[in-house]
Amino acid sequence: MSRNRIGLAPGPYLHDYTLSQDTRTGAESEMVWEGSGSEILLAKQVAIAAGASSISIKPMGDGNFTMRATYPWDQNGNPAGAGAGIPSIFELETETSQVLVWMNQKLNNIFTPPQLADLFKVVQNFNNGSYPNPTQLTANPSWRDNPSAYRFAAEADALTVGGAYGLKLFKSIAYRGMDSSYVFNTIFKRTLTAATPNQIRASFTGAGMIWTTSEVTAFEGLDPNGWFVLPSYFETPRGAPPAMQWLKTMPNVAAVAHQKTQVQYSYVACRQASVFLYEPYNSAILLDYP
Repeated sequence: MSRNRIGLAPGPYLHDYTLSQDTRTGAESEMVWEGSGSEILLAKQVAIAAGASSISIKPMGDGNFTMRATYPWDQNGNPAGAGAGIPSIFELETETSQVLVWMNQKLNNIFTPPQLADLFKVVQNFNNGSYPNPTQLTANPSWRDNPSAYRFAAEADALTVGGAYGLKLFKSIAYRGMDSSYVFNTIFKRTLTAATPNQIRASFTGAGMIWTTSEVTAFEGLDPNGWFVLPSYFETPRGAPPAMQWLKTMPNVAAVAHQKTQVQYSYVACRQASVFLYEPYNSAILLDYP
C-alpha cells in the first residue's frame, strides 16, 4: 500500500466495501480500511462510534495495517437492506393433548353445564360405591329404605337428560372407563428480526393476556384476506362454534447471525379462559366475569 500513498493526503483509505443481504436476517455490510497504525486506531474509534458490531485489525507487513469493520445494516443504515423490511416468519402449529372427558367440546354441545354437573356427580357416586346395585336391592328389599337408595333415585334423573344420551354417557364413563378425550390446540408463532429496540419492547405488549383473533390479526399486521389467516372459531361437530381466544406468551430474545437480534413469541388458542386466572388484552370476554 505504501506505493499508493505517494503524493496522497493522509489516510486511512477505504480499500473495499461488501454488502450482503439475506431475506431472513436482513443486511450486513463490511468496510475494509488501510492506513498507518495511528490512522487505523483513529478509524477504529470512528467505527465504534458509528455502531460497528465487529472490528478486526491486522498488519500488512509494510508498516501499515488493515481494519475490517462489520455493520448490521447497509450503506444507508437500513438494517433490512435495499429499503425493504426484514420479513417475519409466521407459523401455525397444532398440538394434541388429552383432557378430562367432561371438557370435550362435543359433549358440551350436547349437554348444558348443569346437566354435565349432575352426570358427573352420579358417575362419581357410582364409582365410590355410594349406590346399592340392582342385585343387592333385589336380595335385600329393606335396602330400598336405605338413604343411599333414595339418593340414587333422586339423582338418577340426571341419566334422562339429552334423551338417551344421558344413560349412554353414564355407561360409557362408569362402565367402560371413558374418562378422557383428545383435543387439538392451535399455536400461532411469530419470529422477527428486530431492526430497532422498539420492536423488542413492542413484542412484550399484552404478554400473558387473552386476545381475540381480530386483535391478534391487527397487532401482527396480518392481511385478513391474505394467504396466512388465523382461525376465528373452533371447529365443532354441532351447534354454534365457540369463538377462538389466544393467550400470548412472553417473548424469547436472542442474538443471531449477522449481528441481529431475533424475537420469537406465540399465541396459544384457548376455549375457556377464566377471569380468575387471566386478564383480557382489550375486548376478550372471559368466563366468570362478575
